[in-house]
Amino acid sequence: MKLNQADRTFMRHFFMGIAGLAIFSLMDIGIATAVWHSQERPNVERETAFAPGHMTPTFGEPSAGGAKAPATTSAKATPATPTAQSAAAAPAQQAAAASPSHGPAAPAGAYVYTASQGESLFNGTCAACHQTTGEGIPGVFPPLKGNAAVADADPGTQIDTILRGRHGTVIGGQKYSGVMPAFASQFSDVQIADIANYERTSWGNHGKQVTPEEVAALRAKLK
Repeated sequence: MKLNQADRTFMRHFFMGIAGLAIFSLMDIGIATAVWHSQERPNVERETAFAPGHMTPTFGEPSAGGAKAPATTSAKATPATPTAQSAAAAPAQQAAAASPSHGPAAPAGAYVYTASQGESLFNGTCAACHQTTGEGIPGVFPPLKGNAAVADADPGTQIDTILRGRHGTVIGGQKYSGVMPAFASQFSDVQIADIANYERTSWGNHGKQVTPEEVAALRAKLK
């Protein structure tokens, strides 16, 4: 049977719709997996904290006679008096406490981008739509390979897109109908910086790396 132009257009839109539904299903599975992993990590940290050999000094309460009960320590107990090292670590601990509660805590010290971490986060969350090749899906999800926002020295558009999501994007006159969800509530500033930096250093891209501080500044504007 010979199809006219209108029928061919309808069939093309029909199959694109089915492909879009399949992509959204894969995206939901990826998001659920990433959230599950981010919720499991704190449990491991709690188990390690209470494992034998990791006890910190516990000073007993005064007994009925007024004398304090002996302190309980282990071979790896930390000193009761603060040291210069612990005092230097205090600002980093305060910064970690002020960071978003979602996702694993940001590591202390200066941020250093790790390619394997960025790749893991990207493949578990973004690759279902943008593909592991960074080429996206024509007409549905835009490519990240050679993307002007990814190569821009100002990472504002790229970070804002990851935090708030986007739909109906137009790049070079081409409109992409796919809907990208917001990830601000699922990933920490460090994780979003890792994803952005993976996109900026992959598939031939050579964008300037971003920092968690830049992510935090843009996140603050969402509140």
